[in-house]
Order: sequence, then C-alpha cells, then structure tokens
Amino acid sequence: MSTKNKHKNEPFGIPPQANMVLIGGGLYASTARPLIEFGLALSGKNAPNVLLIPTAKDKESTFATFSLKAQHMYREDIGTPVDMLHSYTDMPSTKDLQEKFDKADVLYIAGGNTHYAMNQWKKHGIDGLLTQAMRQGKIIIGDSAGTLAWFNDGFSDAESYEVKKGTGWGYIEIHGLGHIDTIVCPHFSSTQTPDGRVRSEYFKEYLRLKSEKSGSIEFGLGIDNDVALVATGGLVKVLRTSLDLDIHIVSSGADGTYTQSPLNAPKFSIAEAYRNPDKLRNKGITWEDFYLQLSEPVKNPQVVASVSSITS
Repeated sequence: MSTKNKHKNEPFGIPPQANMVLIGGGLYASTARPLIEFGLALSGKNAPNVLLIPTAKDKESTFATFSLKAQHMYREDIGTPVDMLHSYTDMPSTKDLQEKFDKADVLYIAGGNTHYAMNQWKKHGIDGLLTQAMRQGKIIIGDSAGTLAWFNDGFSDAESYEVKKGTGWGYIEIHGLGHIDTIVCPHFSSTQTPDGRVRSEYFKEYLRLKSEKSGSIEFGLGIDNDVALVATGGLVKVLRTSLDLDIHIVSSGADGTYTQSPLNAPKFSIAEAYRNPDKLRNKGITWEDFYLQLSEPVKNPQVVASVSSITS
C-alpha cells in the first residue's frame, strides 16, 4: 500500500463536504439499524428521500427478499420515502439512473457480492454516479459490500456467493472505487467464515502473505460488525453500538508477526450520536492522520503476536 500523500490534490479521496457512514456489517434491520438511522439524521430532514442500491444482491431470491424487507423498514417502520435504483434483471436508462440519484438525499448501499456489484456499476456508469453523489455531500450509508466498495481494496467473501452451496470457498481481494486508499476487512469480528474462526484471523494471514511478497510491512483496516467509520466535515470518527466493538489497524511483517490496535480517533456511542448528530460533524481526526496510522508501525500496539499462532 502506498498512501503517502496519495490522498492530496487528486480526484480521488474523500472531500470535506462528504457525509459517509460506512458500516462493517451486521443485520441492517436490527443490530446495524441504529447506525443507519444516524445516517438518516445527518441529512437534517425528518423524512429524507432514500435510494436503495441493491446491486450486491446477486441472486434473484435474495434480491427480492431484501427489496421487500428494506423498503418496508424505511417506508413503514422509519417513515421516510424510499426508492430502488434498479430491479434484479433490468437497469434503468442512463437518464433515469441520474434522476434517481438527483432526487435522493440518502444512498443506502447494501451488502452482498462486492465483485458482482463492482462489475455491474462499471458496466452501467453507477460507479461515477456514486462518486458524484459523495462529492455533492449526499448522505452515503454503506453496509458490508457497500462499505468495502469505497476503499482501494477489500478483503472480500465474494467467492462464497459464486460457488455452489456446500462448496468450499476462500477470501479474495476486490478492487473498490479507490476513494479510501487502503485495504479494508469488513465483518472483522464475524465468525461466519469457512471454518468458524474469526474473520480477523484470515485477514492477518492475508497481510502476512502480502508482506512476504512485497518484503515490507503491510497495513490494513478492520471494521467490526455494528461499527461505522464516519466521515463528515473532512474528519474521521468511529461510531459504535457497543463499547467492545471498534475499528482496528492491523499490520503484518514478513517475519510472521502482526500488530493490532484500535484506530486512534474519537469514538462515539450510537446513543449520544443519534441525540445530536451535529455534535459529531466537526469532530474527528484528519485524513492525513488516518493515513499516517496506516503507514507507520504502531507505537503501543494492543496486540503483538505471530500469525502462525492464530492459524495453526
């Protein structure tokens, strides 16, 4: 990863006007819902127009279930207008896609198969519309794949969606939109993995293999379920539903050792954030500080261990 000064003075990166709530994962209708409702509150409107972007739901049955449940949650439970960007089989015209984005106050980008979503977005120009909306300051709420998509690279379980049920699968690296210049591991705390081990263990082993290949220390970001990386006012902060959840910086060297520490940024509980979203807007660390933490060895790491000790 080469982050030094890469985020400055170029078309990528996250501008100060961006409003982003990037959730590591969780159940959108239950455990992660408070984070979603905080994103809605950021709009400053009692009933913001929500646009659901369901592209990562790559199977018709999954797509249909999500479509019905998510629209019900926004329209009936929360009480805000909601629209779908597209159906499972049909994509609107370029003009209609632009009109849907223009009308939206909030974009909710669902989880699922990131690999499929990225391919479809590029094919239909949705990647450019997402970037445009972010730069306009529209509220961006990403969940799992919808979070991974904003990073340069992501540690993805997309392969699990592309094999027959019961067939073995592994994690792969997916290239995202590139606005946050690091590799991210969503669901960092999840045990919904090929063998039930915590996903963070797979991520650390992956960084070790990258380090062996590059000959240098490799860094990455891990976001627990039900935690969000929030970007407002050009500043980064952590929003979480529980004190035992966090966002983590992980590094690994070619010698097989790794470090893990919480991202050194202001952390807010969902309760205090939802009461006063404006309180968070101008608090946080700069993107420069964020990248420094992802390019320098941690001075006081929370965990120092050998990757082999967690993969044996």
